[in-house]
Amino acid sequence: MINSSIWINFVLFSFLFSAPVSLSDIEKMASNFINQKTFEIKEPISTLQLSEYSNITIVNFHPSGFVLTSNDNQLIPVLAYSLNKNFDILEIPIHLEMTLSKYEIEIDQLLQNNIIDNENLYLWLNLLRNKESEEAARNVDPLLTAEWDQDPSFNLQCPYDNNGPGNHAVVGCVAVGMGQIMHYWQQPQTGIGNHSYTHPNYGLIEADFENTNYSFSNMTDLTGNFEVQQLLFHAGVSVEMDYGPDGSGAPGGPFSPFDNPNAFSALQENFGYSNEMQWLSKDNFSSIEWLELIKHELDNDRPIAYDACANVGCHFWNIDGYEDDFLHCNWGWGGQANGFYIYSALGPDDEPIVFNSEEFIIIGIMPTSAFLEGDINGDSLVNIQDIILTVNLVLSNEYNSLADLNSDNIVDILDLVALVNIVLGI
Repeated sequence: MINSSIWINFVLFSFLFSAPVSLSDIEKMASNFINQKTFEIKEPISTLQLSEYSNITIVNFHPSGFVLTSNDNQLIPVLAYSLNKNFDILEIPIHLEMTLSKYEIEIDQLLQNNIIDNENLYLWLNLLRNKESEEAARNVDPLLTAEWDQDPSFNLQCPYDNNGPGNHAVVGCVAVGMGQIMHYWQQPQTGIGNHSYTHPNYGLIEADFENTNYSFSNMTDLTGNFEVQQLLFHAGVSVEMDYGPDGSGAPGGPFSPFDNPNAFSALQENFGYSNEMQWLSKDNFSSIEWLELIKHELDNDRPIAYDACANVGCHFWNIDGYEDDFLHCNWGWGGQANGFYIYSALGPDDEPIVFNSEEFIIIGIMPTSAFLEGDINGDSLVNIQDIILTVNLVLSNEYNSLADLNSDNIVDILDLVALVNIVLGI
């Protein structure tokens, strides 16, 4: 009789030299992964491999949840997951298609160039053996509660079009991304000014922001009632949305030197959001720096607007949480496929990964009324408690953007002196 430990070691040794993973092992790994993260036992109900994404498998679970896996044990096992959403392959948002295409291209390059991270082999083995994974070193639970969409019942205040869903043009991803962040902050109560423009198909489109009361307390998280529809339409008007029955588009930020309306400028000019907001390009950061920038923003409870452009166009969504290097994406598609997605590279940061895209983020998104200089602990007061907190930050060499009063990316004695002067009214 073969000793059981010898047999197990033989199987594990064999696995180290196999590349593609069987569907049964993929399903087993995904089941172990998701059940380690929840007290509710989840059973796989479908395992799907799509022809256009040959390196990726989708495992859906009952009653809810999905795991997106790679198909090769040389690669990181889990690419994305959710504990409370399923993955409908018939309703994949275009911006999620971009992310899946990015994964596919990266995996192809890693395999073709034989870029192997041996740690991935052991990740596969540990999950197949149901060995408990380490808890996330850093995480922020999803900040947004809204799961809004572009179609009925969300688009009923958009221009009338009998070729569109519900006889209206669709909302547009930029308006949904803006609206979900404003819903998070519950601001503004009223907007600033008004705006109008002439659409080639729908004629004059206008919104009166300053005479509108945005009743956030009456807005629903999952359905588009009147108040939600109004906010989404006004967000669309503020960026001069190019409405259409099949898709509506607008710029997320200042792509050109021309003064075109966009989400970045409209949040400030029409909805009273902070002048400290920044529009940043991934081109100016390494992947590690980019990921850390995103995490730092989420650590300070500020959801992010993410804009990515590829050959299929530009798309806009929200990132509102993270778990280690998995970013929680709210795609603005009625909650479909919302989940934690690995940021990238499926390999070391110094390995070149070619993907024909541009990526941008808007950070610092918060209403002007939410920002009180020197209010480090967020109690809407500036007093001795904030001074004590800043002293502790200085002594521990920790960073908090609210305490960085001179914006030099460190919290030191200069910030403490500035805070004392604010408290004393100097």
